[in-house]
Amino acid sequence: MAISLSLPTAPIAITALLLLLLGLGRILYRLALPKPLPGSIPYNKKAVTNLLGDVPELFEYRAKYGDIFGLLPQRLRELNSPIMQLFIRPFARPWVVISDPAEAYDISTRRLKEFDRSYYLAELLCGLLPGHHISLMTGPEWSAHRRLVNDTMSSHFLHNVIAKLFFSETQELIELWRQKTRLAQGHAFSALHDIYAAALEITWTATFGSKTDAITAQVELLKKIKKIDLPASKEAAADYPHAPNSPAFDAIANLANSLEIPLAMPFQPSLIHSLALRFLPSLSSSVKLKDQMIRNSLNVASERLASQTDINTTSHLTCVVDIAVQRETQMAKKEGRTPVHDSRVIQDELFGLLIASYETTSTTLCWGLKFLTKHQAVQTRLRAELHTAFAPAVAAGLGTQPDIVTIPTSDLPYLDAVIHEIHRCGMTSVALSRRATQDTYVLGHFVPKDTEVFFLNNGPGMVQPGLATDDSGRSPLPRETKERMKGWTGEDAADFDPRRWLKKDASGRDVFDPLAGPMNAFGAGPRGCFGRKWAQLEMRFVLVLLLWNFELLPIPDALSGFAAVDKITHQPQKCYVRLKELVQST
Repeated sequence: MAISLSLPTAPIAITALLLLLLGLGRILYRLALPKPLPGSIPYNKKAVTNLLGDVPELFEYRAKYGDIFGLLPQRLRELNSPIMQLFIRPFARPWVVISDPAEAYDISTRRLKEFDRSYYLAELLCGLLPGHHISLMTGPEWSAHRRLVNDTMSSHFLHNVIAKLFFSETQELIELWRQKTRLAQGHAFSALHDIYAAALEITWTATFGSKTDAITAQVELLKKIKKIDLPASKEAAADYPHAPNSPAFDAIANLANSLEIPLAMPFQPSLIHSLALRFLPSLSSSVKLKDQMIRNSLNVASERLASQTDINTTSHLTCVVDIAVQRETQMAKKEGRTPVHDSRVIQDELFGLLIASYETTSTTLCWGLKFLTKHQAVQTRLRAELHTAFAPAVAAGLGTQPDIVTIPTSDLPYLDAVIHEIHRCGMTSVALSRRATQDTYVLGHFVPKDTEVFFLNNGPGMVQPGLATDDSGRSPLPRETKERMKGWTGEDAADFDPRRWLKKDASGRDVFDPLAGPMNAFGAGPRGCFGRKWAQLEMRFVLVLLLWNFELLPIPDALSGFAAVDKITHQPQKCYVRLKELVQST
């Protein structure tokens, strides 16, 4: 028998259905809310009542201050804990955030069976660099990829090959700033683009042996100009005409900037980045040009090696690509196969080295210029150390520079301390990460397998006084390591003070002590920064030569400030310089 609803009962049925759907909606909403990890890791209680977790407050902070990560130390202090959960991706497990230098060092160097490479970092990079070792778990394949470029970090290669390129390319930046200083007539000017362009030129030349000519083109343009229109007020910055970038420069810069795509994606970041690289015209053309340039460099390097009678010789090495080709040839011979010099793995290892070095070093140099401009006493002491160490160049007079051999080999403890403090306070990498490969405990708290763990470089113990930690929850640490990595505890932890890295030797001389406290810019252990030696040497060359040729004068408050923006790296929002050219006299 058919049943039909009469008019009086229809509204009741519809109301009941709506109530049922509303109830199901509420249930689904609750199920979709962020779920804390089991255990006692502190977290923001407000975040678990919002589908987006901590994201709204992070974006509100960024809108106010420019960066995102600055909120995390504040949150740790509110929770009074060096460890917390952060709900950053909808429908995903929370991240564990730690600001405890000793625990970060222990995880990175000793607890290698419990933690490995970060899946999050691999997601960000594998769209652009699918064959790079950074996306691989530690193991034989990861080691094989690293062997292709391991020799690029040897002291012999860095000091005898790469140092020459650092020197010559930095001279181009110096010439550019001579021209800008001539035209500025006492005004400050933005250094941001110049530093990034110079860092890209330096790294591309050192990696592939060719040039993008970004700095050269700008120098040639400014040499032809007698004067520029300047603001009436000395408080305002000078502005310059800009020479067109070469296609090579634009292609590399486009691809580096494209890493902001996966950074902004809450879901499938590597897939979305891969699609963008393939289908967005500006990016796909950049990929094609980049691949063509790298293959051309590899072919030239193969020809150089083929002209050698001994595949183990080093006499033909002119750049990093030569090492990769030589290593692939040696590995192929040992394994009884034909070498493949232009494989995707080799191309990605080379381009990965370029991207990592270019982005991080340029940002760190920008922070360095800002710190040295603000802290005039540091700049004065550093220049005095340079004049003492390179006394023959001072005595030689007009235009004489410290040379390629003495810059990397001279004992310069205050310079080393300054560079170390720039890394600590600049925080180019605000956080480093690992992934738990098994259920484990951190600072006494349970951390499930596959949880992403982040170590802050801008938090307590690093650039703020540390938070109290119950040591009973730590894994056993050697006493010396625990003492060294306990973190900066004084109220001056945030101050830029290179003296914290100096100590007296038996004769009363200042010596550089990199173990005076924590500085985690490069990470530690087998997954630490591969290019650390490269970055340190490049920083040394650029700072020595810039401070030898220019005095960084104070700049107007409107052009100063230390606000940052979190892009691919933790970049300063402003980086201006006002220069006085220095002439060495007898």
